[in-house]
Amino acid sequence: MCTFIMLYKLLKDYPVIALHNRYLGLDIVGRAKELWASSESRRLRAYRLLSRFKPSGIDDAVSKLMEVSADHEYGKTTRSICWHSDNYRQTSSTIMAPGARPRVLYCVGNHCENEFEEQHVSF
Repeated sequence: MCTFIMLYKLLKDYPVIALHNRYLGLDIVGRAKELWASSESRRLRAYRLLSRFKPSGIDDAVSKLMEVSADHEYGKTTRSICWHSDNYRQTSSTIMAPGARPRVLYCVGNHCENEFEEQHVSF
């Protein structure tokens, strides 16, 4: 999934350009276009779920992130936040919450199938 990560970092600030291919010299086709579409679907869904969320504290924020990570708005597909694919698998999910009482939570695979486990860390 390195291609996906690099493409996302490169184009995340230009969603209109990427979706509509209106930028001269930028032509997203084939697999890159599929990856962008599924990434954009997850980004927009996360935005809808979190844009009005006002956490009362770090524990509330962590709980909400765990909830969102298991979201299947579009079924068990690559378009849902809880990412599922027939060809690839999600290896892990991590939530890092720095602060006065830092927390790191790690989940092997998808959160809908496994639990986040608190990791002992010191920053």
